[in-house]
Amino acid sequence: MKKKIFIIIIILMSIALSGIIVVQIMWVKNAVKIKEKQFEQNVFASFKNIIPKLATKTVLIKLNAELLKFDESLETMISLSDDNEMKRVTVFALNTNDSAKTNKITDLDKIFKKLQIEIETNKNPLERLNLNLLDTIIENELLNTGIDLNYEFAVVQNDTLIKYKSKKFNKKNINTKFKANLFTNDLSDKNYFLLLYFPESSKYFYKSVIYLLFMSVLFTLIILATFIITIKVILKQKQLSEIKTDFVNNITHELKTPIATLKVAISTLKQGKSISENKTVQIIENQASRLQKITERVLDNSFNNAIDIQLVKTDANKFFLSLINDFKQSINNETVYFIYEFKEKKNYFINIDETYLAPAIVNVLDNAIKYNNKTEKIVSIKVYEKNNYLQIEIKDNGQGISDKDKKMIFDKFYRGLKGNIHNVKGLGIGLFFTKKIIELHKGTISFESKVNVGTKFIIKLK
Repeated sequence: MKKKIFIIIIILMSIALSGIIVVQIMWVKNAVKIKEKQFEQNVFASFKNIIPKLATKTVLIKLNAELLKFDESLETMISLSDDNEMKRVTVFALNTNDSAKTNKITDLDKIFKKLQIEIETNKNPLERLNLNLLDTIIENELLNTGIDLNYEFAVVQNDTLIKYKSKKFNKKNINTKFKANLFTNDLSDKNYFLLLYFPESSKYFYKSVIYLLFMSVLFTLIILATFIITIKVILKQKQLSEIKTDFVNNITHELKTPIATLKVAISTLKQGKSISENKTVQIIENQASRLQKITERVLDNSFNNAIDIQLVKTDANKFFLSLINDFKQSINNETVYFIYEFKEKKNYFINIDETYLAPAIVNVLDNAIKYNNKTEKIVSIKVYEKNNYLQIEIKDNGQGISDKDKKMIFDKFYRGLKGNIHNVKGLGIGLFFTKKIIELHKGTISFESKVNVGTKFIIKLK
């Protein structure tokens, strides 16, 4: 992998990871804000009931006290009920058969007028309310709205002067957002407010989204760990790739010198007429040339550079005849039978680079023999034109390609296994090289194969 591509991958992965973390944080913050909003709505909903109930219960207590002034032995029960959204007070006489006492109870107008005068002439509005009831009423109303949380409260005048408070209410919390006017129904403005403060509200909000927060952190850590592992694997693969490339380059460099020496020696031997016509010398020369091409091919692949092919108009029939004859000579195997069929006219021309295309097709022929365990090995080569392509079919009667190997047959350095053992020698770059060269010729290569029946490779060239 090139350094530039590697850096781009790292940057993109870093951006993606940062984006996921930011989204997770925003998601958790948004969940907390929603909980805060719900909490605020519930608290203010409680205020709507706390203040009226405080006023009503205070009145009921005073009313009961006034009734007892008529007769201390009088037993009464005062009930508050809602009737068509209007508060109604009902007074029941208990355990009395005395009509005089009943009359006293039913004569409520005087009692209410007396209470009204007391309320209106009271210079301190807070004396209208029994603030001792405040804690109990607040607790009940908060529980009714689903808030089971520690709280502190205070009654203040003009936002600064604390008139009544719970034990732990701190003056620094006087600016709490939870605040309501105690005398909303008065014609004149009374600057008395009920304040509520929740010391553990932050914990409450985050506790309510603790599951979401935990899952968010967990998945973020998993993504982070995956990112780190991926980077390490990429770095390791990059290092191995560099080692492999250096190794192949060194090997090919070391091979070039003896091959060049061998070719010079063969040229010297061929200066003698009798030796130049010797078939053994010709085989040595062909094999030396083949070894040189293999070395160059390995070098081309190891550098990962684009191969620069030079297309030349070539007689297709002559090219294939020469290629097959050279290959037959090089293997010198009497158990191999070649069938060559050229269906087009003899002077059919195609644009190819013989230097690269010849070893590419030889790879397919070589595999047809190497991966063939039959006593008689038959290799059939058919060349004909189809749909403006020159189609080459190379068919063998070998062992075929398994379904497992079919997907990777053109992969670089991949070699088919049999029982986890490479039973055929090779570098694993033959068909990779073949496919690459054919594609550079604007062609395609495919195959059909059946185990223990054989394989047919189909090459199409423009």
